[in-house]
Amino acid sequence: MFGYSLLITGLACLLIVWQAGFSEASFGFVLRGSARLALLVFLLVFVARPLRQLRPGPATARLLRNRRYIGVAFAAIMTVHLVFLL
Repeated sequence: MFGYSLLITGLACLLIVWQAGFSEASFGFVLRGSARLALLVFLLVFVARPLRQLRPGPATARLLRNRRYIGVAFAAIMTVHLVFLL
């Protein structure tokens, strides 16, 4: 999961920077985008248990079961964010 998340996020960010040119604005855009994506993934991990308690069902059960792997995807996104920050 970490490798796939790292690959997909990294390639998407590189594609954006390559298309927009290697400028400060394009790196800023990638940093903001990766931070927002990481926030969304973090919130999924953070609310998995309360969401399962509020809305029991197959979707929330699957989210709770895969919470660890979603957290690993968060780590991969933040790794890409750190690389572009440096």
